[in-house]
Amino acid sequence: MAVRAIDASRFGEILEQWKKDCLQDNDQQSADVISDVILQLDDMPPLTQPNEPLTLEKLENMEDTTPVWWDQINSWVLVYKGNLT
Repeated sequence: MAVRAIDASRFGEILEQWKKDCLQDNDQQSADVISDVILQLDDMPPLTQPNEPLTLEKLENMEDTTPVWWDQINSWVLVYKGNLT
């Protein structure tokens, strides 16, 4: 199953509206289930941001460094005053 980030706050708002609709229809059981889902949503930790390599453009915008392609590791590295950073 693929993971996809969602706006949990917006989803919570939708669930709250569904809960109100259930209560207006006197459907307490469904409202209780939705309340449980809301609690579970509130308890879920946020997704960790991916640790992706910086692009050459981002490297070039860093102050006092020069991006250099390093063939041995097949990646860009930053050189600061002649030293790798």
